[in-house]
Amino acid sequence: MKISTLKIFTAGILLSLASCSSEKQENGNAVPAVKVSVVTAEMSDAGSPKSFSGIVKAVRETRLSTKLMGRVLDFPVEEGQKIKKGQLLVRVDSKDLLAKKEQAKAGLKQAESAFANIKKDYERVGRLHAKKSATDKELDDITNAYNAMSANLEAAKQGLVEINQTLAYATLRSPFDGYVTKKFMSQGDMATPGMPVVAVEAEGDYKLVALVPESDLASVAEGADATIRVDALGKEIPAKIHRLNVSSAYSGAQYEVDVRPVDESAQLRSGMHAYLDLSGKGNSKLLVPEKYLVKRGQLTGIYTVSKAGKAKLRWLRLGKKVGASVEVLSGLKAGEKIVTGSKNRLRDGQPVKF
Repeated sequence: MKISTLKIFTAGILLSLASCSSEKQENGNAVPAVKVSVVTAEMSDAGSPKSFSGIVKAVRETRLSTKLMGRVLDFPVEEGQKIKKGQLLVRVDSKDLLAKKEQAKAGLKQAESAFANIKKDYERVGRLHAKKSATDKELDDITNAYNAMSANLEAAKQGLVEINQTLAYATLRSPFDGYVTKKFMSQGDMATPGMPVVAVEAEGDYKLVALVPESDLASVAEGADATIRVDALGKEIPAKIHRLNVSSAYSGAQYEVDVRPVDESAQLRSGMHAYLDLSGKGNSKLLVPEKYLVKRGQLTGIYTVSKAGKAKLRWLRLGKKVGASVEVLSGLKAGEKIVTGSKNRLRDGQPVKF
């Protein structure tokens, strides 16, 4: 009995010593380092450059119409013609309106004469009333007549102003220096209110309107550098993104981007087909190959090498896939070393060499 107990006691001591020895080896970094291969995590411009199709348009363009219904009497310009600010473009027949103007002028004279007469009577009755020589009713009656005649005079004046304003649309003039881009009518045609007669655009001030799909909106930032590429000219023109339309409701589920050349003297013309080229600068992402990721249930991580030379399993928050790689949103920084392969299976905290 004593011998058996002694054997068990001795075996326990030996097991304890072995365990302590093993713990001592691990705590003293005596565990052999696993050979691994590593790469440095770097920012990438994967997916750049990007290119989007668009059309060159004038920054200032307008369609001129008239408020008159009348025949086009004079149309002294042609499509493509260079024009100056204030230059006559269209003259519409306004004989009927001119006749109404003469009537309005005559009506205004009558109203002025009637008002002058009533004003004299109003002032005279006022003086008499002050001397108690006119009754209150007489003063009230003349005051009401005076106010009515004053309103008639103002209406006559406004009527003439309205006719003059409408007559101004009998002649359409260029609002700026530029070109005639389209004649919607010809001499002799009947112009109607609100219908465009002629289109003009300003000279030397152009923009590219490009269409960008929703998936690429992250590549577009107002004020960012860009390039307008015009294959027809064989040119790449430095530009900046001027504005991004926040709605795609009227552009076929794509977003309009307004791009302006840095040099306004660039040889752009309305209607040219061009491209918005983005280099991807400023849109760098931290990407890691998906094959190096480690999955544990719902968690995804990657082995890195700590400053102490040990394997460190880092849990990541991931973004979009880019080819065979995936974007890292958090959990890893550029410049850190990530493990791409190991001779043996790795454990978190295990010494490594490379």
